[in-house]
Order: sequence, then C-alpha cells, then structure tokens
Amino acid sequence: MESYQNAIVDEMVKRERGKQIHQNNEIYSKVGILGIPNGVGRKKIIIDLIQRDAMKWSNGPFIFSSYENIYNQGIIFRKNNFQCSKRKVNLIVCHRYLLPSWVDHLKEHNVSYHLYKNHSRIENWASISVILLRHSLLQTFLERHFCRIAVQRIILYNPQYFLLKKFTFLLYGFAWIVLDNPKWILSSVQKHFCHNFVPVNIDYYIFRQLNITRPFNDAERPILHQKCLYKCQKEIFLILKDSISSELYDLLERGKIEEVLAAFGSQLHCRNIYKHILDDYQNKLDAIELKIMRYEELGLTQKILNFQEKRHSLVERMTSFKRRIMNFTLDNACVICNGQMKDVVLLHCCQNVLCGNCILKLVHLGQACPYCRKKLLNDSITMLDETIFSENPNPVVAPTMNPPLLSRQEQLLRILDSIGDESCLLYVPNRESIEMFMEDKGCANYRIFQGRYLEKKLMIESLKQSQFQYLFVMDHLELLGFKFPHLHNFISFIPLKMELENFFLHKFYGEHRESIIHIHLFHF
Repeated sequence: MESYQNAIVDEMVKRERGKQIHQNNEIYSKVGILGIPNGVGRKKIIIDLIQRDAMKWSNGPFIFSSYENIYNQGIIFRKNNFQCSKRKVNLIVCHRYLLPSWVDHLKEHNVSYHLYKNHSRIENWASISVILLRHSLLQTFLERHFCRIAVQRIILYNPQYFLLKKFTFLLYGFAWIVLDNPKWILSSVQKHFCHNFVPVNIDYYIFRQLNITRPFNDAERPILHQKCLYKCQKEIFLILKDSISSELYDLLERGKIEEVLAAFGSQLHCRNIYKHILDDYQNKLDAIELKIMRYEELGLTQKILNFQEKRHSLVERMTSFKRRIMNFTLDNACVICNGQMKDVVLLHCCQNVLCGNCILKLVHLGQACPYCRKKLLNDSITMLDETIFSENPNPVVAPTMNPPLLSRQEQLLRILDSIGDESCLLYVPNRESIEMFMEDKGCANYRIFQGRYLEKKLMIESLKQSQFQYLFVMDHLELLGFKFPHLHNFISFIPLKMELENFFLHKFYGEHRESIIHIHLFHF
C-alpha cells in the first residue's frame, strides 16, 4: 500500500509543477481531481503532498495572475494581468464529522495546523501550514481572511457531503477535489460549490485528464470481502411504491403508519391503507366520468378523447394494484405457519398480511406482531376486501419444491446465529428496528454508533475488546472519519444502492486488514 500511496503523491506533484501533455493536446490547469476510493490512506497522501512542498510557489509577497477573453476561435483575445497578496498556507475543507480524524492525522505527522472555528482569530500565519475547517464556515472564512489574498493550496475533501452553493472569488496556487466517485461532479444537477473549480459543462476529455485514478493490483490491495445476498419474502407495503408518493412511502417504510393514514384523510373509520388507495382511484374515475359527460353535452370531441385516455390509464393502474395484492398472497407464504395464506388479514401496525387463523391465535395469546413487534389488539386487524381477489376466486397454485422464503427479520436472526460470538456492524433504518432485533435475540449486548468523536472512538475500542458484540448505525454519515479493519461481519437491513454499498465496503479496508469481511445484503 505504501508504494501505491507514493505513486499517487508523485503524480500529484507532477500535476502541480506543470502542464499536461497528452498526444497533441496541452492542458493547463490549476485544478486536480483525486478519484481514489476510501481505505487507501487518502489523508496520508494529502499530508505527504503538503510536506514535500514541491509546488511552484515563489517566496515573493505577491502572486501574478491573468484571465483571458477569447473571441473568434482565438484570433482575437484580451488578456488582463493583475497581482495580489498571497499566503503560503494549505486550506483543507471537509465535513464536520471528519475534523477530529484530520486533527489526529496532522498531529501524527507533526504538521502545524489551525482548527478554524467561528469567529476565531489567526495572528501568526507564518507558523501555520494547514488551516482545517468545516464546509459551513468556508464562506465566512474566505470573506474575512482571503479577500484579495491568494492561498497556496485548497483541498476539498469529500465535497459530495457539502451543502454549499455560494462562493467568494478566490485565487489559489492549486486546488484538489478529493472524492471516490469523480463523475458525481458532472452528474450533480444543481449548482454546487465544487462547480466553481470544475464546471458542469466541461469537456469530458479534459475532465478525464484532470482526474487521477490508479487501479490496484492484488499485491497492493487484495480482495478481502465476500458478498452474501439473501432473497427475502416481499413485504406487502412495497406494493404501494407505485401507488403513493415517494414522501408517503418513506413515512411508511419508517413505520409512520398513522401519519400516512392522516395524509389520506382518515378519521379512524377505516385504517386500511389499501382501502384508501382504492377509494382514491374510484373517486378519480368518478370525477373523470363527470367531465366526459359534460364534454359530451358540449360536443367537445378532443376533450372527450383526452379524458377517455386518462380513464383507461387510471383503470389499468387500479387493476394492476389489485393484481399485485392478489399475486402477493399467492407467491408468499404466511410467516407464521409457512403455508398458503387463507382468510387474509391486514395488520394496522405495519400494513402486512397474514393468515386469518394464525393472527387470531396471536391476538388471543396476547403476542406481538411478527413483523414490527408491536402488541396486537382486537381492533388492530382488518379483513381485506373480497373484491381484491374477485379476478381469480379459485386460483390454482402450482406445487413448488423450493422452501418458503423468510422475512427479513427471520433471515437476520439466522445470520446472527451463524455469526456466533463474532462482532458485527448493522445498518438499520430506525431505533424501533434495533429494539425488535434485540428482543428477538434476547440480549442487550449492543451499542448505537452516534455521539461525539471521542465517544465513538471509545465505542470502537470497546468493540475491539469484545465488551459488546453488535454495533448499530442508523445514519451512514456517522461513519465519516472512522475505519473498521478489525470487524469481520457487516449486515445491511436496508437494500443499498451501489454508491452506498461501496461507501460501507471501503470502511472495512485499511492498511492492517488481513482477514475476509463478510457483507450480508438483502434483496427481494
């Protein structure tokens, strides 16, 4: 890994000292993109670059710069030359969660630094090599200390986590943008702070030349992870994804059933979300029918055709919604008896369905919901409408030799049993999920990864010493600035996108990892 880091630093020094020549092209740039993944010592690479101090930066008090206005393909151009004061200092801008880890690295390498806080004063600039600050203070810092003053080097570390759009005019010797997915700069729709350094409409050929990416070989970074995918029983609320807005679906996924019902205008006379959706479809169809009748009286043929198309589309969506619910009961087994669902009952607490006989037994025994672990009451169940299944009242289910799929909760408990006494990091959506898991597991041997930097650091040390076994995280940003090269198991209870999956994966790689990390992921 050290040879890999030295090669990256050599390439960065080369970029800072001169132009790039590629085939017949000469590219002049004071901006570079370091597009290497997490877990390879990016902070160490940047610190080595600062300590080498090989950039062309004169010892004079002023910097001479210019900008050009080019017309008619370079036949006519105007060049404005000017000078301004400068300071030999490196500016590192990052997320506030990363500040403590940066401080530790700078102290470890004996680099003089100043951690900038709101309204803090800097008197002796000559003794400071690095200014470290969080992104939310950057605008104030530049206006106060670098108005018409140039900085030697500015480093934007993980700008994808910046909530920053405004920008004060800044002169700099060189700017580095450090992130693991450089194409994010081009894919960001809104105007972002980093677009003041690399514009969105930049030529892709030039963009590739600015980017430093160096693939690994097996000796530098061997593949030490094993991905385990688990196919689970589909939860019925996923059927709603195409029938309700994304905001309501997010509430439903977090277990906010009452808020979703309130959004439908529920007055507690009906607590069945599916009934509300069907009523909403029917109300829209009735409104369209009235408009068609009105336009027929007025003789507006084009309007009639338009609303007939809308009616046809709405009927198809309504039929598809009913069919998805019917197919769910045919394709999924009851999580209690593992048999085909009969007399389907809807649970108010989590909007899942079970066999009527099974759920009535749980109600009489006073047990909890097998999905969300809330207590089941007599008024917390609803029979699904028979009209939903009227399309095929006597379905013929083909016999299958495959074992019934488990729910995510059941699958998770099996994974935890297979892990045994090994430590594990779990990514879950909310605290209710943690309580449910630990109640089923029958232990309180866990911690939630949140709090201040020192608290998290002590938590990791306690995990290394096996003082507890399960470490839960609810927000992936809490992991910024931390590595887990000693862990061997990671479980995500939430289906992950590729970017987030890579984010977690790189958290387990480090200079000292030698054993395999098992990544357990769910999909439906």
